[in-house]
Amino acid sequence: MKILGKTENALLCEITEDEIYHVFNHYSAYSAKKEGKGLNLNIGTEIDLGEGFNFAHQIENLCRSFKDHLVIFQRTQNALQTFAEMVLKNAKN
Repeated sequence: MKILGKTENALLCEITEDEIYHVFNHYSAYSAKKEGKGLNLNIGTEIDLGEGFNFAHQIENLCRSFKDHLVIFQRTQNALQTFAEMVLKNAKN
């Protein structure tokens, strides 16, 4: 993206179509269009780039949640493994 101009409240930018698609978590304009997820980009189209930030924020939250759940899963896995070993030991006797 290249900033071409600036006003008091806005920037006038040149941005590639692929860059816009990256903000919305697509590899490229081509791949998004191929999946039927193309954007209707014309002169005057307004795009909220904040949606891309919100998407990234959601991913960060999911990663944190996954890490928390992974700790719980590992504890559960250890308890289940201990239980299975006890059952197996008793089955041999």
